[in-house]
Amino acid sequence: MRPIFITGIGTDIGKTVVSAIVTQALHASYWKPIQAGFENGTDAQIVDSLTDGAVNTFPEMYMLKMPASPHIAAHAENIEISIDTIHKKYLEIDSNNLLVIEGAGGLLVPLNEHETVADLILAIDAIVILVSRNYLGSINHTLLTIEALRDRKILIAGIIFNGDENPATESIILKKTGIKTLGRINNEPYFDEAQERFCVLFQDYASHQEILRLILNHQVNNLPLYGFGIKAFTLSMIETALQLTNHQISGKGIEQILAIGKDLLQKPVELLPNVESVLEQLKGKYKLVVATKGDLKDQHRKLHDSGIGAYFHHIEVMSDKAELDYEKMLGRLDCKAEDFLMIGNSLKSDVLPVLNIGGHAIHIPYHTTWEYEKIDFEIKHENFKSFANITEILALLK
Repeated sequence: MRPIFITGIGTDIGKTVVSAIVTQALHASYWKPIQAGFENGTDAQIVDSLTDGAVNTFPEMYMLKMPASPHIAAHAENIEISIDTIHKKYLEIDSNNLLVIEGAGGLLVPLNEHETVADLILAIDAIVILVSRNYLGSINHTLLTIEALRDRKILIAGIIFNGDENPATESIILKKTGIKTLGRINNEPYFDEAQERFCVLFQDYASHQEILRLILNHQVNNLPLYGFGIKAFTLSMIETALQLTNHQISGKGIEQILAIGKDLLQKPVELLPNVESVLEQLKGKYKLVVATKGDLKDQHRKLHDSGIGAYFHHIEVMSDKAELDYEKMLGRLDCKAEDFLMIGNSLKSDVLPVLNIGGHAIHIPYHTTWEYEKIDFEIKHENFKSFANITEILALLK
């Protein structure tokens, strides 16, 4: 039985999450032969956590400390990665059960001075599932990866898109390649991923659910002091670790938690489908405002990286999104509440306080919601609407 090899168009594309889903769905086993960087847990541990231990995972062959290209990480430890050695191990663990193998980085990442991940795929005669994520340049990277696979006559089972649907990007990829879409995973929530990494680090101290409960408790309790955002989340993880370890956590452990937080701060910004096209149509007709909460520096970074900052008349980063916060913002904008329309994905923060001060609100649901932002009742209000897609607001605003 030929193995399935999960590769991506780059690094941090979502291969591990896809591997967990595919492995569990096919009742297969999981193997990542090369792990480069494991201070915050290995990908095998994350797969085990995501599947609640329901899949069989095989140990890595190369455990490299440095989170870098495998050939660099191996050289730092005076090791040379050998595809022949990996192939021999593969033959030993291969059985009647289907095996899902996760690659390191993208398709042409070097494993040594002469060979790449693509050469490993050829050596074990694997069938590839390609993972793609939408970002500026992703069409080019996806098409080049598919071309490289086909040039090597590597069989492609299909592509999985990681993130919210982007019809324009995906249709051109599918049209030009004729590749089959196997499905999508919704925009991999970066905070959820970070929490999974934290759970792996402290899995010996409590259950997965208990650790998540403790993180949430610390976050909520800390809101009056730290507010919202990644830095506040990181501090809450540290407090959770102190509680779990009875204040016995090492400096190394604190360093690992800080690394999770720093990684979050460097994640790419991905726009939801059709956001920019809607902004383009509204520009000049209305005063467009960004009203958000969280860390000031991080929120400005996100807006800058998103590339849509030029559409907005005003940017308001609040410590919270309560009625008073909205009233203060509208005062600065010299805008009456009845002339204000808030569009957001949180019923608790984007909708309820705006309705309560006499404004209008539209809810655009998102596939994942932080526990703190959830409400347990239905909103019925003459100034409230809910749309599945942001493009639906255009007909309302004509």
